[in-house]
Amino acid sequence: MNFTRRNLMAGAGAAVASTFLARAAGAQSFAFTPNQR
Repeated sequence: MNFTRRNLMAGAGAAVASTFLARAAGAQSFAFTPNQR
């Protein structure tokens, strides 16, 4: 039971993080690249 709940929480956290990162990248006026340097 805890395993499934933990898996669900991890999946939700990853989804939220990816959405937040995508939104942050979209807010940039320039094309965002992971390796700028």
